[in-house]
Amino acid sequence: MSSATTNKTCLTTSQKDKTSICRYPIKRGYTRCVPLFHFSDTRYLQANSLFSENKYVCLQQFSITFSKSKNMIIADLSACHRYFGLHPRMKEMLEYILQHDFSQQEAGRITLDADDLFINLDEVELKCKEAQRLEFHKNYIDIQVPLLQDETMGWTALSDLDEPDIAYNPERDCGFYTQGAKEYFRVKPGQFTIFFPEDAHAPIIGNGKQRKLVGKIRI
Repeated sequence: MSSATTNKTCLTTSQKDKTSICRYPIKRGYTRCVPLFHFSDTRYLQANSLFSENKYVCLQQFSITFSKSKNMIIADLSACHRYFGLHPRMKEMLEYILQHDFSQQEAGRITLDADDLFINLDEVELKCKEAQRLEFHKNYIDIQVPLLQDETMGWTALSDLDEPDIAYNPERDCGFYTQGAKEYFRVKPGQFTIFFPEDAHAPIIGNGKQRKLVGKIRI
């Protein structure tokens, strides 16, 4: 991909990585550089320095909002259009969540496209921080949306962890760590979080009952 400048987004070539570099403004004047894979090879932009290692976003200009963690994505559903470029099916998932009322819907699976795109509507009892484990996935992106009340979620970059305490189960696409997360943050109804396979996460922390959506996008 050749060098170009469009709307303050600069694409240059990195000899070291043999890829292109996308440098663009984030918030408060900060910038990030991210290696860019050619679209003939993949539809994604590998954003090592923007998110955790090996995360992907499509090449498209949009505002990125971060939580206190430099790697976590947490945002209001009303601004979900800013994140459509993270995956070719992210728009479909987020628009479905935004446009539907789940308050009267029974818990269970909502299938959008077989096993490639679906939502689990869960009714769960929130746990204390010490009782919740870090989990990770290899084949799916998680989009988590609390519906009833605020929910605390933990996060640790998978690259900062050793071998899982409970080995990855390919049938369930899940593995677990028993240690606590490095960072915790609160997600409110009307907000969502995105967990990529590089994000070990510990959701469902708090008190009382929760109804929530867990959208699953196959990578």
